[in-house]
Amino acid sequence: MRKTISIAIVLILLLGLPTRLVEADSVKNISVIQNIAVPGDDFIGSISLAEANLYEDDYNSKYLFPMQGICTAGTGRIAVIDNSYGRVHILDGFLDDILTFGSLSTLIYPTDIDYKGGIFYVSDALGGKVQFFSGNGAFIKTLDAGFLNTPTGVTVSKGYLFVSDYFENTIYKLDMNGNIKKTVSIDYPGGLTSDTDGNIYAVSMSGKNVYKFDTDLNILLVVIGEELLFPSDVAIGTGGNIFISDRGLSRGGTINGRIVQYSSSGKYIKKIGKTAESYYSKQDGALLNPSGIAADMLGTVYVMDAG
Repeated sequence: MRKTISIAIVLILLLGLPTRLVEADSVKNISVIQNIAVPGDDFIGSISLAEANLYEDDYNSKYLFPMQGICTAGTGRIAVIDNSYGRVHILDGFLDDILTFGSLSTLIYPTDIDYKGGIFYVSDALGGKVQFFSGNGAFIKTLDAGFLNTPTGVTVSKGYLFVSDYFENTIYKLDMNGNIKKTVSIDYPGGLTSDTDGNIYAVSMSGKNVYKFDTDLNILLVVIGEELLFPSDVAIGTGGNIFISDRGLSRGGTINGRIVQYSSSGKYIKKIGKTAESYYSKQDGALLNPSGIAADMLGTVYVMDAG
């Protein structure tokens, strides 16, 4: 049985009636537009960041920088990067927006996020820095190391900060003051994550591979992504399963966004999700351009679809 909860705002513009500008303080009872559904194909629900922002859907991030990170943020919370407006949205288990922080003045173009020890770590690709925020969104500090060009992915493991630099083709291991402890080179690295053992996982966007490192950045595993077109982010689920968000963009202009699952040993398991025909005809569970992914230990996988 499918249960759908829907709260909608009907705009007078949709009716084609004459309109006029109104003062902001005269607008009352604005509600978030949201659909949460539980059909029988394992899709749980979704929320649009345009809805969370209370903006119209006026910003298409389809062909922008191919990374829009998401992470779990403690029990029952998910943190989502909104690089269109330089924000971070914290959602509860029902995908309700419970906290928003950041702005374009502090985060020019955030791309990835991690949450460890009550602190959010946000990579700002165009700002060339990593920002630290408390669990309630209060700014803590900026790590502006100087050598970071396009810090794209970020994760924290065993007290160290790991940052991928897209245009430098480098993954850095840093202390919390930004001092370099070690580096490793991979082609155009994207999203980063770490597992419960502290191992680091990185996506090579151009190489279409996924790397597993120990905390000293020694390679433990390379997943040869023959099934991948345009991988952007990686998450580790139950049993060490590896989930890749694949934006599915090709030079021919076709779109085939999907999630690809591998075993902990790198063996291909399956593709998850179907490709939507367009933004306006997306069925539940259908994907256009999945650009960020996270997983929890309860077996739930969260996907940020930039399409």
